[in-house]
Amino acid sequence: MTITIHQPFDKLFKVSLSEKKVAISYLQAHVPAEIYKRINITTLQLTDKSFILPKFREIHSDIVYRCEFDNKEGYIFFILEAESTANEELMAFRLLQYSIAAMDQHIRQGHKKLPIVLPICLYHGLESPYPHSSDVYHCFNNPNLAKQIVFKPFTLIDLTVLSDDELT
Repeated sequence: MTITIHQPFDKLFKVSLSEKKVAISYLQAHVPAEIYKRINITTLQLTDKSFILPKFREIHSDIVYRCEFDNKEGYIFFILEAESTANEELMAFRLLQYSIAAMDQHIRQGHKKLPIVLPICLYHGLESPYPHSSDVYHCFNNPNLAKQIVFKPFTLIDLTVLSDDELT
């Protein structure tokens, strides 16, 4: 009897990256040095939490580590991408969703500040190199306008500092 293992690479990566030494080696090799040095590796701890949105839970595996960046709580996501057709043009947006979900859960746990979240996507599809942008701005119809507007401080109209003349 033949046993078929679905998404064997995902399972291999998940088992491997669950080992702290492997995760550290991977981070050293693939995270820019200026970011890596800000991770307190002694605090790196595998979590049993999943921040992955429910509609993606069956499709993608994830490994989430809790750690400190500059002595503040944060998370590192290893997103294991097994799409053999690389048809996920919005991967950058999906990773942003995962990051926001982690931040949201962190705040719901009573924290007053958002954690730093470092998403890392391991792609091993058939198409090489990965054919889509890793920049979330490229998910917009107008990337240049998005860079000028999106993820910037919001426009605030503070009525409490305006005089009666300015309000009329």
